Amino acid sequence: MTYEAKYKNKPLTNLQIQQEIQQSNGSGLSPYRYGFISKNGYDHSVLVRQDDSLILYTLDDLYQL
Repeated sequence: MTYEAKYKNKPLTNLQIQQEIQQSNGSGLSPYRYGFISKNGYDHSVLVRQDDSLILYTLDDLYQL
């Protein structure tokens, strides 16, 4: 499992997630799940994905832990 934190002023997009997954896979790691932490949430294209390999957190989620 790998995690990536993004602190951008707009929601994380599906394209950005795919790029991070490709980068992780190219590193020689073989993660079975990918976790993302986004300051400003996620684009609609990410939220409608039916993908059990993604774990999505926002900063609000972290403050609730």
